Amino acid sequence: QQPSLNCLESNSYSLEKWREDLLKEKENPLAMTPEDWKLIIGGAKRLVCKKGTTIIAEGNEFQRIFQIVRGKCRTEAIMEVENGLRKTQSLGSITPNQIFGEVSFVQRKGATATVIADSDEVEMFVIEGYFFKRLLQIRPELSGRFLHY
Repeated sequence: QQPSLNCLESNSYSLEKWREDLLKEKENPLAMTPEDWKLIIGGAKRLVCKKGTTIIAEGNEFQRIFQIVRGKCRTEAIMEVENGLRKTQSLGSITPNQIFGEVSFVQRKGATATVIADSDEVEMFVIEGYFFKRLLQIRPELSGRFLHY
């Protein structure tokens, strides 16, 4: 399922600068390299969502990885309580530099939680599964570094 029309999508013009700043913080040899990020940048899309927009609904199957650049999202899940009753429970927040969607991407299962934009605007980058899978076919060494990330 695609995010609602409360989101704007565009090319990732600011992703490269953001990644350069992030890479300056990392000196780990297992970390993603600047070349790795440039490859990913080629296929990333920028997405901006308004507060209250459901980005991912629990149970939906999709093949995307998201990374927050600006703003915050909240996560919620339906929990069973006594006598088969169900209620929505808050699980936590996703903040800048954190990724989500990777569990569904790797396990090919439905989303384990609902992700909702919780700031006036949430800016994120989206890597489509088909692009990332093709990239890993071309550059298999990237998979270990990305999973470490």
